[in-house]
Amino acid sequence: MSFVFNDWLRSFTDLIYPDSDVPNKLVELKEPFCQQCEEPYATAGLLPHTCWNCRGRSWALDTIRAAYVSQYGVREAIHGFKYEQKSYYLPYLLDWLTEGYSRFYEGQNWDAVVPVPLYATRQRERGFNQSRELAKGLCKRMKLPFIDLLRRTRKTLIQAKLRRSERIRNQRKAYELKSGFDVQGWRVLIIDDVFTTGATTDACAGALLKEGAKSISALTVARG
Repeated sequence: MSFVFNDWLRSFTDLIYPDSDVPNKLVELKEPFCQQCEEPYATAGLLPHTCWNCRGRSWALDTIRAAYVSQYGVREAIHGFKYEQKSYYLPYLLDWLTEGYSRFYEGQNWDAVVPVPLYATRQRERGFNQSRELAKGLCKRMKLPFIDLLRRTRKTLIQAKLRRSERIRNQRKAYELKSGFDVQGWRVLIIDDVFTTGATTDACAGALLKEGAKSISALTVARG
């Protein structure tokens, strides 16, 4: 499946699809939150501290950020695009991803913007990689360097069905740098649709860090 990233697509889908399919009731992720993984603090005004998701954990990522909470219209749009191939949700997802980029990362210099790869059989089943479409769209909008650097070395279990510790184990050694690339000293931004514990994007970062990347961050549309 291929997608067109023209600006008119958003207006076109607004005309074609009923209001019930237009994502609404969005919950933006705002501070105060954990500066590593964006876990919101339960009580406003707390001093920065290690959140439950980061406690006892060593990160390959410098930071991971998402624009919105994976609820309501955001969750519906992600699931519709990813699992039901409702391509008219893509412009909304790109709008939100771009908002997140502008909020957290604009003005930083990146050597590469990289999608989280799918395992080959899963991508054939789905027909596309949603992370790749999002990364390509963001790069086109923001004039960033899109480079598909990573490959998935094995098929992993579906993260949504696993507990935190299982998610981290599930993604270990599941990614590697594609042959022909040298990322020594690079600053890389990893793109995915959603994160909960950050295990997937952190495993991708670990593969890049192993190959000499200098700094790696991640951005997703939503946080689960």
